[in-house]
Amino acid sequence: MSKKVNVISVKFSNEELEQIDRRALKTYRKRSTYIREVALGYAPKEKPPLEFYDVLKELRFLNNNLNQLTTKAHSLGFIDEKRYNKQIGMIGELVLELKRKYILGENRNGNNKNMGS
Repeated sequence: MSKKVNVISVKFSNEELEQIDRRALKTYRKRSTYIREVALGYAPKEKPPLEFYDVLKELRFLNNNLNQLTTKAHSLGFIDEKRYNKQIGMIGELVLELKRKYILGENRNGNNKNMGS
């Protein structure tokens, strides 16, 4: 993350500032972070519903259980590693897809770099 040392002064009407503040609040970002991200082509997303976190927690729990079962099966000498790796990969991809859909913003410039605050 680069050090932010440059300041730009921009004037907003009261209504515009209220709108910016509402949008920043919905995305759980500070006003300055929200304005910076939008100015750089990043489209921040609103915080996902609580159900999202419940599903993500359950997926992590299932992944942990699968890893424990696999460790035991491997120690006993009966595991299909190819199939196991495929299943773990699918769970990992699902978790990433959920994060992309509900948490990570979209960069309208095509650059997928994570925005720093």
